[in-house]
Amino acid sequence: MNQQQPPFVSLSTKEPLSTQEKTTATNTRSDQLGVSPLKARPLPKADVAASNAAKVAAYLQQHPNFFIGRERLLAELQLPHPSSGQAVSLLEYQNRYLREQLEVSNERLQHLIAHARNNDKLFERTRQLTLALLGVQDLSTLGELLTTQLARHFTLDACRLLLFAPLEECHLPLVAVSDLEQQAAILALLKQQNARCLSLNPSQQQLLSLQTAWQKESGSAVLVRLHHGRTQGVLVLASQDTHHFQADMGTLFAEYLGELLSRLLPRWISTDDNLWVSL
Repeated sequence: MNQQQPPFVSLSTKEPLSTQEKTTATNTRSDQLGVSPLKARPLPKADVAASNAAKVAAYLQQHPNFFIGRERLLAELQLPHPSSGQAVSLLEYQNRYLREQLEVSNERLQHLIAHARNNDKLFERTRQLTLALLGVQDLSTLGELLTTQLARHFTLDACRLLLFAPLEECHLPLVAVSDLEQQAAILALLKQQNARCLSLNPSQQQLLSLQTAWQKESGSAVLVRLHHGRTQGVLVLASQDTHHFQADMGTLFAEYLGELLSRLLPRWISTDDNLWVSL
């Protein structure tokens, strides 16, 4: 007896599934298994709000004329009050901001006016000192003039004119410094600058011949190199107030006075190479 053969099934090659067919098949399979299909998670509300705010800000930056014809929107805007934090209108916020800016501008203006007045006073005092120096006939008179003028008009406690030359007669504020090591030590305080402000310790006071100027063991000074062809010495303007001369201060007046003295000194001291040092 012949057994019935099972029907022959031919396997044909199937076309690849499309994306939609894959999605449909996945959802069908998920439904059969009792599993919900995958869905995109919604963004947190805070992230959505931040994203929307960034888009609005970008739009307004790209369209600065947006509020033209929509002025009513401006009246409805609210901003936090700078002090109380309470919501205020844009107009009130702008008024307060402009008032604050005006106050800052007034303070700056008053500061500039005060500086201008101080500069006027300094210029007048400098002019008087310059004219007085031009009339000096000898070193002794120069020393007396520097002491009186600088103490009276520039509130300085001491002045020293350290001259790198051997002088037969020398009285304060003039100091003859002929020792080469001492000269080098004095110039080292300038740190290769023409003028420098610095605080003074006791050893520096002694080096600059200021040990008898006041009783305190501290102070401040501005040092100015005297140079006209060769280094002639150093001008020292000193105060017993440690904060009178500070490192960040300008030295325009001191440098001017130093240049003036540098050109006057050859009147009374020989410019022979043996007297001035070539530093």
